[in-house]
Amino acid sequence: MRYSYLFTAVVITVFVLSGCVNTARKNVMRPDPWICFYGEVKGGHDFFKYKLAVLEPENVNDLDKIKSQGTVCIAYVSLGEAEDYRWYWDELKDKDFILEQNPDWEGNYYIDPRSEQWKHYFVYRIIPKVLKDGYDGIFLDTIDTAEYLEWKDEEKFKGSMDAMVEIIKEIRANYPNIIIISNNGLAILDKFAKYIDIALVEDLYTMYDFENQKYGIQDKEVTKENRDFLKEISREYHIPVLTLEYANNKNQIKNIYNRSRVDGFYPYVGDINLERFPK
Repeated sequence: MRYSYLFTAVVITVFVLSGCVNTARKNVMRPDPWICFYGEVKGGHDFFKYKLAVLEPENVNDLDKIKSQGTVCIAYVSLGEAEDYRWYWDELKDKDFILEQNPDWEGNYYIDPRSEQWKHYFVYRIIPKVLKDGYDGIFLDTIDTAEYLEWKDEEKFKGSMDAMVEIIKEIRANYPNIIIISNNGLAILDKFAKYIDIALVEDLYTMYDFENQKYGIQDKEVTKENRDFLKEISREYHIPVLTLEYANNKNQIKNIYNRSRVDGFYPYVGDINLERFPK
């Protein structure tokens, strides 16, 4: 409770800032081309080519320069995991809602989305910190942690998916004018789609083998099922769908762009770490 006055002041500030991004929300209804780039940005990249950019805030030195090129800038935030290299880690690392480490990403720890403490911290501490830097919105990664937890132990983590929906709902309630992009979470997308502006899906056409560190093709049935579902979500909620794929073969990359656009989506293809600026 000792943070309540600070939180109130921060939220008021963010509401003022969020009023400036109504235009940005209108400009990303057809976000093609777009880019997802987590590498270090020193201002030398040609972001003017992109309508929208999802960026790692800690790696951007001059956001104003990117925005001045007409690009809508979205800040990466991890909703379903806490990372040990973030500014908040020392404060949260011993909390009960911090669970085991994600085996595919070192330093990333699953969180229990049912935790009111985590929800409060994420909505009123983490989000304002990135928005105050001038970002037009947020990219909510690791939403599918909730699905993973209920799959892992249905009894122990019962209610995780519903809790994740409630967090996204609270984010929208507190930041009504920012752009919210969801990543994956297809098992509950139909429950939170009304609170977001854009739905993003990874690995619709491709898949990455973390164990062998190889790029591959997604199972055809998985692609078809998810593609049809995303088309339905896009029609029902009038939101664009972004596809984020990982590949390193030029012909395959070209085919993915073509295929995604034919399906009515907006594609981007990068390396698995998303740290290479495309030529």
